[in-house]
Amino acid sequence: MEAGARSLAEVYESEARLVGDLVRPETRMRGPRPRIEAIQDLGPRDHWVDFASPLDEPARAMAFVSQGLARGAKIVALLPSEDVERYRERAALEGHSKDLAEGGLALFSIDAQMDTLRSSGAAAVFILAVQGILHGLGAEDAPETWVISKVTSGLLTRSPPRMDLALRVEAAWDLLLHPFPTCVYCPLPLGIPADIPFATDLVRRHRWAALGDRAIAVGIHTR
Repeated sequence: MEAGARSLAEVYESEARLVGDLVRPETRMRGPRPRIEAIQDLGPRDHWVDFASPLDEPARAMAFVSQGLARGAKIVALLPSEDVERYRERAALEGHSKDLAEGGLALFSIDAQMDTLRSSGAAAVFILAVQGILHGLGAEDAPETWVISKVTSGLLTRSPPRMDLALRVEAAWDLLLHPFPTCVYCPLPLGIPADIPFATDLVRRHRWAALGDRAIAVGIHTR
């Protein structure tokens, strides 16, 4: 029990240092704002990272889903196979059964794509895979496409963690964000297994970062 308490304390100490670093003036941080309020302002070409426990993650993602659907967007969730049913159950609980049935909300297992990405170590593989998935789901026919991506989470939480590849993947989203009306939501676990400089670099590659019920505009992305 004492070891568990120390581990939890270390997680929150790490996240506090990360948020403290992001608050420095040179980060162009705006906020913090209530998380739910910030999500309601999301639009095309926004890039959001959300820190949460695995148990809370599907419920937190539903605010992003609801906002995208309200804008007429197609929602595509790129998930490890073990998370697909958890997201499906939560979406149904939130009243999105019809969206699941009609394809407005598509849950896609990316196990095979993740294996290829890890073995190749090339972000180009990630770009081609995502483009193929979106094309296969008919996302280009929607006025906007909103993507929940657990690609980076998978690179950081499975052994060995691929921090270098995670940064390249996050940078590669630019190639998908700018030409098309795409909004991206990246769930990450609390206490990502990395040092603070890496974590700060990772978060700055997003436009918004959320921890708990607060969100801050931190990154380099602009609409």
